[in-house]
Amino acid sequence: MLLDRAMNEEQIEAVEDKYSAPTYSVDFAEWIEPLLFEFPVNGIVHLCNAGGCSWREYGQLAVDAALEAGVNLRTSKVRPISLKSMTSFVARRPVYTVMNQQKYRDITGVSPRAWKEAVRAYVRARFSRGK
Repeated sequence: MLLDRAMNEEQIEAVEDKYSAPTYSVDFAEWIEPLLFEFPVNGIVHLCNAGGCSWREYGQLAVDAALEAGVNLRTSKVRPISLKSMTSFVARRPVYTVMNQQKYRDITGVSPRAWKEAVRAYVRARFSRGK
């Protein structure tokens, strides 16, 4: 993971021109329960934290949150790279895969928390366990 690299490497990078909607597994587990047991669901329901970001923005926020939590990192910046430079990716990837949670909100009345809040929660949980 990027935070492990930030603890061990002086330079890290992440894709700047690919946008996604991060999803914290703890949130996902909470959101899916009502869909399985309480509400009838038809079709596709997107379950992810609210908002979207580039992979670099995602990584930079994780690094910033780790630094705020007092984690000793060897770097504090995530350098941008392009999706084209990822030669290890065999399959083509769309550059914009941010999902809309409106159907989930309509069904459950619950609004997923923002991805930034979820990343900070993940970092706090990870490093409070001493990992």
